[in-house]
Amino acid sequence: MTEMAYVQRSNASLTNTVEALEKAAEDARWVVLATHDMKARFEKKGFDWDCGLTIVEICQSKFATAMVLANPHLALHLPCPIVVREDADGVEVSVLKATFVAGLFPDTDFGEEAADAEASVTAIVDAAVA
Repeated sequence: MTEMAYVQRSNASLTNTVEALEKAAEDARWVVLATHDMKARFEKKGFDWDCGLTIVEICQSKFATAMVLANPHLALHLPCPIVVREDADGVEVSVLKATFVAGLFPDTDFGEEAADAEASVTAIVDAAVA
């Protein structure tokens, strides 16, 4: 999974990690488009969940524009979802690597922008779990 996702552990609670992630994204000039408490949504539908799961969707216009101009199918990865999951072992933050997504479209020239986007998002995750 390390080739496709960047994963870090947090010593904070799920709620505090989500708040730190939202702040880190905004500090890095990304926009937080939505935050979804998936555990609450599924439990509302009658499904019993034993772990917390929140998805924070972020977007940065510079990277999003470069992706879509390089290949409109790259928009399938927009906005960028960051998963915050809590289980018996604690809290984990994970995000799909932009370079992995770009690699799914080998004929697309998005490698340099993907690396830049990935570096920015991993820095956001690192700041949130610090």
